[in-house]
Amino acid sequence: MPQSRAPRRLFDEILAQLQARQTDAAIASSRALLTQYPDDINILGLLGAALGDQRRYDDAEAVLRRVMDLAPTFAKPCEDLGILLLQQNKAEAALPLLQKAVRLDPTLEEAHFQAGKALAQLGRGQEADAAFERAFALSPQRRMMALAAEHHQAGRAQEAERLCRQVLQKDPRHVDALRMLALIAAAAGDLDDAEHLLRQTLAIAPDHVPALFELGRVLKELERPDDAITVYRLLLALEPDNPAAHYRLAGVLAPAALNGGRGCLSPLPRAGPQTRGRMAGPGAHAEDAGITTGGRRRVSPLPRTGARFRRGVLQPRQSQNLPLR
Repeated sequence: MPQSRAPRRLFDEILAQLQARQTDAAIASSRALLTQYPDDINILGLLGAALGDQRRYDDAEAVLRRVMDLAPTFAKPCEDLGILLLQQNKAEAALPLLQKAVRLDPTLEEAHFQAGKALAQLGRGQEADAAFERAFALSPQRRMMALAAEHHQAGRAQEAERLCRQVLQKDPRHVDALRMLALIAAAAGDLDDAEHLLRQTLAIAPDHVPALFELGRVLKELERPDDAITVYRLLLALEPDNPAAHYRLAGVLAPAALNGGRGCLSPLPRAGPQTRGRMAGPGAHAEDAGITTGGRRRVSPLPRTGARFRRGVLQPRQSQNLPLR
């Protein structure tokens, strides 16, 4: 008779694989454990997260729906599946799941925020703003980034930079803040700083599509076409049907072919499908939630080591397919 729950250390091992972006290993480990613990909602949740990170959306949805059947009062799979559907531009299908997630656990700020995005896409602006406000109340950093986005959009670069740096003091790996600083640096003409900040962003979230777009543009302006081509090819590996990426690549390829190209791109971290940048820590386990299987102004660089709301300019953090709590 199979046991219902795998030992916690095995869950933590698979979670560590996901955090290290070893999604193939995480999928293999999850499937192996599920032969012994077929109804373990935590391992199933990790499998769903890994499949979502590889953009195997149908497989991920099937796994997450199984978790929801096994644990109907568990909020996290509702949030994860809602986010997966929203990534596929299925706002109408995503919204009920995200709303269910916040009913089951009102502290899920990401679910509130993603529900706001879904509502905005559906043209329900006032409800979207209310959902964003609930997310901001739960996450002061997200509120600060939303305000920074408004400042940036209005051309108030100094105010936006100040807020980004405040966020980074609390969370040095905040990809939205890093990317916005890169945008500010690029606009000020500090292309080397912009490149450095974008590479920091991509070291944390290799699949951050807006950061890849911006890095390609910066590299082209730095007259490093070979490097820009490599970045756009990474982008197209993530989104093969993205017309803007094809256009950008073509815009670099033609002059690079005439000039023979120059420069050499230092390898970026291997771009994998989204983990939206943000992976839950080792405490992300259903057991912890009581769930049962029932002049040219220079932007100073950071030491070498999001938040699109209804009117904003930033993308949310990449990779929202998170393991269960």
